Amino acid sequence: MLWDTTPCHGATSIAEKLTSLPLPKVLHHIQGFDAMPSNDEGGVLVLVKGVLLRGETEPAMKFVQSFQLLPDGDGYFIFNDIFRIH
Repeated sequence: MLWDTTPCHGATSIAEKLTSLPLPKVLHHIQGFDAMPSNDEGGVLVLVKGVLLRGETEPAMKFVQSFQLLPDGDGYFIFNDIFRIH
């Protein structure tokens, strides 16, 4: 995972980063997304845009996220993930 230019590798590192953020209650409002095949093995590239809502008095923060899903048995796993606040 890449969080605003900071890389996090592995489930433990990603969980530590997400739980360390100083955001009390955050809602994701998805404004749109695009998806397309990413390889011949059934991968999917996804791009999501929206805003993070941090309570009633804080201004919304725009974000964009892209991630690649790769097949894993009967499901998928996230191979790459980039999340950017702007």
